[in-house]
Amino acid sequence: MRISRPWPALALLLLVAPVSASEAHDAARALDAGRLDAAGAARAWREAGLTPAEAATLLRAARPSGEARPGEHTLALVDPHGVRTDLVVVLPEQPRPDGRYGLLVTLHGLRGDARQLLPFARRIAPPGFIVACPTAQHLPPEREAEDAALLGQALGLVGAPEDDGGEGPDAERRRRLRRLAENATRSALPHWWGYEHDGFPLLAADEVRRRWPVDPDRVLLLGYSMGGYGTWNVGLRHPDRFAGIAPLAGGISRQEMITPRDDRMRHVLGNARMLPSFFVHGSADRVVPARFSRTIAEDLAALGAEHVFEEVEGGGHILMRFLQGDAVSDRLEAWLAARAREPHPRRIAHHALSPAHGDAWWLRVEATDGTPARVEAEALEGNRIVVTTAGVRRLTVRLDPALVDVARPVRLEVDGVVVHEGVVAASLEAVAGSFAARRDPSLVYERAVTIDLPARPAAAGAPRQTPRYF
Repeated sequence: MRISRPWPALALLLLVAPVSASEAHDAARALDAGRLDAAGAARAWREAGLTPAEAATLLRAARPSGEARPGEHTLALVDPHGVRTDLVVVLPEQPRPDGRYGLLVTLHGLRGDARQLLPFARRIAPPGFIVACPTAQHLPPEREAEDAALLGQALGLVGAPEDDGGEGPDAERRRRLRRLAENATRSALPHWWGYEHDGFPLLAADEVRRRWPVDPDRVLLLGYSMGGYGTWNVGLRHPDRFAGIAPLAGGISRQEMITPRDDRMRHVLGNARMLPSFFVHGSADRVVPARFSRTIAEDLAALGAEHVFEEVEGGGHILMRFLQGDAVSDRLEAWLAARAREPHPRRIAHHALSPAHGDAWWLRVEATDGTPARVEAEALEGNRIVVTTAGVRRLTVRLDPALVDVARPVRLEVDGVVVHEGVVAASLEAVAGSFAARRDPSLVYERAVTIDLPARPAAAGAPRQTPRYF
């Protein structure tokens, strides 16, 4: 990683302590690559003598390592579990006018690969955008999403008995039937998209950003069929990573193949208030029924979320005219070109099924009570932040200097209780933790407060919760 225009304090560090500076750079690279956790990076920076401001500068000033050669590049991705896949990347002839690229991450459909949607993605990508297409791989049960519980029934594999580990007369029969069901499921669904930080959609975006200068406010996500499911779920779980999402012929939950609604998975639709969407579905789709997109459109309208829904009358699952170029794809192309993320939202509403996707700009759900969590927060005038929660047991509020004066006292109210009033000190843990969550240099914060919440929202006048600062 090469460092561009470091602050004077960091430049002085490079002169007087080259070994420590090298270790600090190594820690930043390892944190960026996922080889080091936030606590390890903070510890390495502290041993190297860095201040929080210097550590933040180290992350923000990193230069990409790849040569900006237009055309197609095939890269290898390896996830934290050692699973490998290929990533096809196409660089345009020129970046955007500011010298940076936009990025369109594209997710293929079932039994496809990185090249399945590549021609379509190249055609509709806005000028100056990189197109990145990873290939999905098989997900073991422990890495499947919440909608996998009824996957066997959805595929007709009803009644596969669980292996209870016993050794009774029917134990071997139960294990054999279980293996048959698992093999049939894997044959029908040989791969799927991972929805969390260690899934290939987000790893693809991280890899491109490390190699080429990408504007983090111009990252888009698009997918078709299985990729449409991935686009809804990856985008809505990580709304601060994207400027917009375009799920095509997809749905929010595989369980809705056999149930009218999956309200647990649809909980994340609340994040569409922070993330615009443009989705397309054929009215005669027999593979992924159009009712999935219709009911999503109804939910988004009820939420007041910005969205565009285009239903192609008489269209089946493969919308060939759309993929080859028609009025609907022209509208999608124009919509993609107009997207830009707001990096400093004054108001945040975030819905999380688990802490695995608890981050949203300057908020993080650290722990839940086991139910779907909701957080709404607003940075008000007078250095005041007001937060309301449901289902949250631990919450981190990061201070965004674009919204609050970090040099002055900050008043933080959570569920009607003042949990902090005063200046929040900068820390290396805050810097490392905020970067590790998104690997986005523009979402690095030097100050944060973490609060443990009671099982129920505290009433006015209840004892204050003791916050932690990092």
